[in-house]
Amino acid sequence: MPRPVAILFICGLLSAAAANSAPRQGVDAPEKAAGNPDKVVCKRFVRVGSLVDGYRTCKTKKEWER
Repeated sequence: MPRPVAILFICGLLSAAAANSAPRQGVDAPEKAAGNPDKVVCKRFVRVGSLVDGYRTCKTKKEWER
């Protein structure tokens, strides 16, 4: 009976590892949306080494593209 449990456990670990290794899309992608280049866009960033502390940066679309 322990053998099927071990197989299920290993399959669960492999599927979790595959889900975590998938590339994240859209992270820090340049803003290339059409529209007013003077529109202000704010983005939130998490400080390195912290799970809660972060900061917000607001720039125009033109500045984000640069």
